Amino acid sequence: MKNNQHTLDQSIMFFGGCLLFLGGLMIGVAGNAKGAPIVGMAHTLGLLEAVFMLTFAALRSHVRFSTLNSWIFVVLTFVSFYSNFAGVCLTVITGAGAGQYLPPWNAYVTNDPTTVNRLVWFLLQMSSAAVALPVMLAMGWFGNTRQVSITVVSLLSTAVMLYFAFS
Repeated sequence: MKNNQHTLDQSIMFFGGCLLFLGGLMIGVAGNAKGAPIVGMAHTLGLLEAVFMLTFAALRSHVRFSTLNSWIFVVLTFVSFYSNFAGVCLTVITGAGAGQYLPPWNAYVTNDPTTVNRLVWFLLQMSSAAVALPVMLAMGWFGNTRQVSITVVSLLSTAVMLYFAFS
């Protein structure tokens, strides 16, 4: 691969990171919304997750992933990061906390059993799939790990985290 060419997963991760970065900046517009005291958390969360995605896109050539593992990583990153950011943004805009926020933010959000609260809860639970990402990166970065073991570990850790999140 030439230095000026990028793989498709790099390009998608870069584009997704840029969109998430923009979203992290734009959530500040909701300064007068019901859950506005949490806007700093949504802003920071969007920016940090975007930096992670952009860093992966920049360093992709140094991570030893098969094509399958690379796409598993990209999909897990998108699902977990965008779910997390969307859940926190819904909290900012609607004031729905889904029982996920500790004081002092409990004073600013509602935990009533509404559809929006259930959606926020679901989105925040889906973000738990992000736990598999550092495991995959460590296995792909260090050593000559077999690609099958990366696939198995990432899928198992994702399944376990989602099981515990939703149980």
